[in-house]
Amino acid sequence: MSGVLYVQIGSVSGVSKHIYHFNVGQSGLVFIIVVVGSILGLLANFYQDVLYWKCVSQRGPEARLYIASDSCIFWMWPVVGLSVVFIYLADCYGPMASSALADQGLARNMGSFGFPFFSHIMFKKLTYKWPNTIFGGVAVLLIPVPFILFLYGPSLQKQSTIYSQLMQDEEKPEQFEFPKSQLD
Repeated sequence: MSGVLYVQIGSVSGVSKHIYHFNVGQSGLVFIIVVVGSILGLLANFYQDVLYWKCVSQRGPEARLYIASDSCIFWMWPVVGLSVVFIYLADCYGPMASSALADQGLARNMGSFGFPFFSHIMFKKLTYKWPNTIFGGVAVLLIPVPFILFLYGPSLQKQSTIYSQLMQDEEKPEQFEFPKSQLD
C-alpha cells in the first residue's frame, strides 16, 4: 500500500508539470494536500478512539473498524483514517502485536521498495492517466475489506488456529522456571 502511495505522490509533480503545465513552485504547492490529509487523519484518529472505547466491550477489536464501516460516518474519514488498520492488527493479536505489525511493515516496505523500479516506466509508456486509474481501481476493489472484517472478523478469528492459540496463551499466566544449574 505504501508503494502505491509513493507512486501516487511521485506522479503528482509529473501530472502537474506535463498535463497542467505548472512550474516547479506550483507543483510543490500541490503537496499541501498531504499536510491537509495528515491533519484530517489525526482528527479522524481522535474520533475513532472515542468510538472504539464506547464499543470495544460489545465488538472486541472490530470496534476499531466502526470508522470504516458505519454509514453515519462521512465518507472521507475512512479514506483519511487509514491508520485504523494498523491499530486493528495490534488489537487482534494482543501479545503478538509487534510481530503482526512487523509483518505488515515488511510487506508495506517491500512494496515501497519495489514500486519505484517500474512506476516511472509505467508512467512513460501508459501516460499518467492509466496507471493512476489502475491504482484507483485496485483501491475501489479493496473498499469492502473493512466491512468484511467488521462483520465477519470474530468468526474468522475463531476459525484461525494461530489466533485461538494466542488467545489461550494470553488467558493463562506465564510461569517461568529457572533451570536448576542457574540457581546454584
